[in-house]
Amino acid sequence: MQEKLPTFWKLLSESDQRMYRKIQEVLSQLSTKNKRNTKIDDFRELVDAIDIFENYDKESKWRRCLACGLVKFDGGIAVNTSQLSILALRCKTSINTSLKGMGYTIISGNSSESEEFLKEIPYISGNPSEMRQWTVRYLEETSYQYQHQYISPPEGIIPETPVYQALPMNQGQIEEIVQENSLINNWEDDYSNTNFDLITF
Repeated sequence: MQEKLPTFWKLLSESDQRMYRKIQEVLSQLSTKNKRNTKIDDFRELVDAIDIFENYDKESKWRRCLACGLVKFDGGIAVNTSQLSILALRCKTSINTSLKGMGYTIISGNSSESEEFLKEIPYISGNPSEMRQWTVRYLEETSYQYQHQYISPPEGIIPETPVYQALPMNQGQIEEIVQENSLINNWEDDYSNTNFDLITF
């Protein structure tokens, strides 16, 4: 089966492409192991990992956001499920269910959350067809406390330090996070002959 790549794959630098595939491969390995947390907790950890990857530098952040299909901002989150499903190895239904379980509610029309989203990816504001691929959600107040209760991120994806303390990060730091995972210590950087099947659960 031909490898499925995100729509904006070619916008990523070669190092970002390698990092994208490493995150994807770690998620593939983790999906086959016994999980200590619920699917919602697993997805929350995934969101944090993607957020770190996207924010290691601001200049090209928008490119990684488009490729990953996820943007976190103060008070909300924007998701392109078609793109995120490729990286997360989850179907759209699973993604939407997890977001709802995390306390994110879909908003409609103009809002402060939508404005914050467009600030992160200005490209979308001038591209209505792309804008329609995204849903913007805000975080319900009642879920804020629960958002900070999970304490067991999957090894090799995100550091023990909270995300807000970990940013900004450089490319070397991000690669080190993934390379420390025992599942991928011996992996080669050349993924040219590797195919990734979209896993749904």
